[in-house]
Amino acid sequence: MSTLPKLAEADIRAWVGQRSFERARAYASDGSLFNLRRQGDTLKAQCQGSLPRPYSVEATLGAGGIEAADCSCPVGDGGLCKHVGALLMRWVKQPAAFAETETLDAALARRSQAELVALIRQMIARYPDLELLLELPAASDTRPLDTDVLRRQVRAAIDSAGDRWDGSYDAASQLESVVEVGAGYLRRGDPISAAAAYEATAREMLEHYEEFDDEEGEIGEQVNECVRGMASCLGQIAGARERERLLRGIFEIYLWDVEYGGIGIGEEAPAILTAQTTPAERALAADWVRDALPSGSNWSSNWRRQTLGGLLLKLQRESMDDEMFMRICRETGRTDELVARLLSLGRLGEALAEIRALNDSQLLDMATLVREAGYADAAEQLVRERLPSAERATPLTEWLKNVARERGDLAEALALCEALFWENPTLARYDELMRLAQQHHSWAELRPQLLARLADEGKYTLLTELHLQANEIEQALETLPMVVGWGVYSEVPLSIRVAQAAEESHPFEAIPLYAEAAAQLIRQQGRANYATAARYLARMRDIYQRLGQPEPWRALIAATREQNKRLRALQEELTSAGL
Repeated sequence: MSTLPKLAEADIRAWVGQRSFERARAYASDGSLFNLRRQGDTLKAQCQGSLPRPYSVEATLGAGGIEAADCSCPVGDGGLCKHVGALLMRWVKQPAAFAETETLDAALARRSQAELVALIRQMIARYPDLELLLELPAASDTRPLDTDVLRRQVRAAIDSAGDRWDGSYDAASQLESVVEVGAGYLRRGDPISAAAAYEATAREMLEHYEEFDDEEGEIGEQVNECVRGMASCLGQIAGARERERLLRGIFEIYLWDVEYGGIGIGEEAPAILTAQTTPAERALAADWVRDALPSGSNWSSNWRRQTLGGLLLKLQRESMDDEMFMRICRETGRTDELVARLLSLGRLGEALAEIRALNDSQLLDMATLVREAGYADAAEQLVRERLPSAERATPLTEWLKNVARERGDLAEALALCEALFWENPTLARYDELMRLAQQHHSWAELRPQLLARLADEGKYTLLTELHLQANEIEQALETLPMVVGWGVYSEVPLSIRVAQAAEESHPFEAIPLYAEAAAQLIRQQGRANYATAARYLARMRDIYQRLGQPEPWRALIAATREQNKRLRALQEELTSAGL
């Protein structure tokens, strides 16, 4: 047997990633790995993970180091999981633990037919569900395909999943062998049977889809694999009737997903229906789409109509003129494409009429489209018209402000920015307003007006923040007592940030701010609160020391310890902080 290249832990980390590498350490040494073996250049084992059934893990080594790996765990495709990391770590540390065994092909090849039959009987006796696999067509089977067999296989996978939380993953693993039947027919040059196999398998999975908990999309991916297989069959089938049936199957899988709400099943179908078809087939598919268009007016119906409308436009793009294109857009709610086409034709009035019927959010998107098409004045007029009746004026005002700034109208942008600030006075809005006013050279005049109005309206939290931001410590100390709560602009309480800023210039005002915060934290209890309180008390100690007044500090810390002598955790935190 060939010598395998040496591996280092750095190679394993580079392969599986830091997080999987760290988590792999425990698996490599806690007995989770068993049945370790080496088959040629491939290392194999089973690993007991979080699921009842052990995972199958393998990694292939070569001249370049780790060349391939795989694991049957939910995230093991490609072999980047912790279980593969554990296997490789075990090889690095204990290569002698791996028994050298034959490859599977070699082990089967040296057995006689009778021995293989006996072996299969043993397997079925241990795992009775394997008997169902004997129903699947063999590579040499010349009998016509019985799609009922495939449907039974799908239902058996569903039944085996039950209501276990990992059932979908387990079922998807079993379904791979059913999907492979179609691939087998395709390899044998029988695309008709392959197409029938793929379609029957996909339809049965969708028929029972709600019986799965397919949160990770394993079952959906098996359906998508069937769609990809059907597309491969399409490239090898010439008969018009057979192609029509196959195309219809692909469309109906996509339609199932649209009616389900759009979860990505059959997502490749639109590209197949538009790129792998003749003009006549596209016209036929367009008829299917029209028949499937919903007639309701609720959100779900509108979404499905718009989605199918997008496919209809793609299918008919070669055969329709502008008027037909726009009629389909209107019928299916594809307003963005309708407006874009009207603008490209210079029919601005019609485009604006369509936009005015939209809600506020949609109108803003379309206004941007109109502006980009070269109709800036019309776009602004649209938004200004809507402002008085808008459910929320803020997004529209924001749009107008940004447009004004882009065209260099600082006065307009500043006026709109100030309106936005008073709708929701925040530190971020204030900062934006300041930058604009500074560019407009009007900040010195505007700022006192803003501060005065904030005081009149009782916005003391923001007012204190603004004084703090401008290093106006005395003013911050004056407005702080009128603040309700701890402030909302930082994880650190506003009073503490004011105290920190005031330590040098106003130490006697900073001390009681720290003292009150520490007392409040002690009343709330909890070790984390005690640790924070200790930090605040330490700041007070430092201030007293700088002031040359150790006695008030000694009296304070002694009183704090005495009053809270029953709080063991607090006493420990104070000691830990050197208090």
